[in-house]
Amino acid sequence: TGMLGRFDEVQTPLITATAGGFTEVVRVLLQRGADMDAADALERTAWMYAATRGKEDIAALFEAEKLKRKK
Repeated sequence: TGMLGRFDEVQTPLITATAGGFTEVVRVLLQRGADMDAADALERTAWMYAATRGKEDIAALFEAEKLKRKK
């Protein structure tokens, strides 16, 4: 990381919303086709943030969206 430390990591809007616990924002981003597999500079996906930060409601949204997109 650079001089700004963790704050200069590039994150997608989906990762930012997930890490912040903004469930409704995550829901809208997923409905609009946000890339669930996109990763930040440390190769963490939004789902990883949900899983490691106890965001169970958001993790459930990801699981439901994955099933929907498989159809």
